[in-house]
Amino acid sequence: MRTLHRVWQNVRRGEHIDLYLTVVAAIVFVALNLFGVDVGRWMAPITLGALGLLATSLLGTRHHIDQQLQT
Repeated sequence: MRTLHRVWQNVRRGEHIDLYLTVVAAIVFVALNLFGVDVGRWMAPITLGALGLLATSLLGTRHHIDQQLQT
């Protein structure tokens, strides 16, 4: 329960949303695959979207670290 509370607090503050969306997308794809839904045609666009979210997050982190090092 503590983990869900931490996740909710992060989402409310707008932190780590890209990672949570990636986890949710992975779980949804696994569930759909288990139920026999063909997700092959959706996989490439969703994967590219997740990679874009992660890259944006990494750039934000790098800029934040650079700002902290300059002060």
